[in-house]
Amino acid sequence: MPLHTKSKTTIQMMRTMEDSKHILFIHGAGSNTVVYNHLRMWLPAHTPYFLNYDVEEKVENILGRASEELKGKPVTVIGHSYGGLLGFLFATKNKLVEKLVTIGTPWQGVPMSDLLKLTAHSRVFDNTETTSKFIQFINSRTFTKPHLNVICAGKGHVAAVPGGAPNDGTVPHYSQLQVPKGVSKCTQIRIQNNHSDTLHTMNLVSAVLSFVFEDDLRLATYKDKLNEYSNRPY
Repeated sequence: MPLHTKSKTTIQMMRTMEDSKHILFIHGAGSNTVVYNHLRMWLPAHTPYFLNYDVEEKVENILGRASEELKGKPVTVIGHSYGGLLGFLFATKNKLVEKLVTIGTPWQGVPMSDLLKLTAHSRVFDNTETTSKFIQFINSRTFTKPHLNVICAGKGHVAAVPGGAPNDGTVPHYSQLQVPKGVSKCTQIRIQNNHSDTLHTMNLVSAVLSFVFEDDLRLATYKDKLNEYSNRPY
């Protein structure tokens, strides 16, 4: 979850097929929608929505733009890092969210934010410190739809987390694992890559493909393509 800001933009949407699945992609703090290019390239045709935001924006304003753009369409939400927290909160407030995928999400906060907020004021530090009201609110919410929680289980540097707890370079593994108690249909998987690299792995593609498109007749064909690609000798 890079902790720098980016310029504020509005949500962007590109249409592919009128009857395709609608997917809302939410990037991490200070990142952008380009991080989903690899994942999207391997998914069946879908209608993507990209929620761009500035980390200094109020959360309710960010989520409000998503609601306005989706206009009542059933949607699957995919969020990375801080975007996972935003996606989860959006999902708990919108009945039309069918499924949720969170990747490297700091459910219990980011210990480094506790230190960073001592030297720099930022809304994202305030929201992701381990004792923040935002994290407490996240953990008080319930979500009863299917949820895939991806833990970035790569080995980060001991300095990334005070005390040296195992981490992915940004978020401790334990914070990614401890989803809110109100989540009732959660499947958790581990991918042995760091916080950002996980987004560009075939393991993530395979997991999202099976979870999001499990009822899609194209699933078998796409899995065959993935296997063919993975078994190439080069």
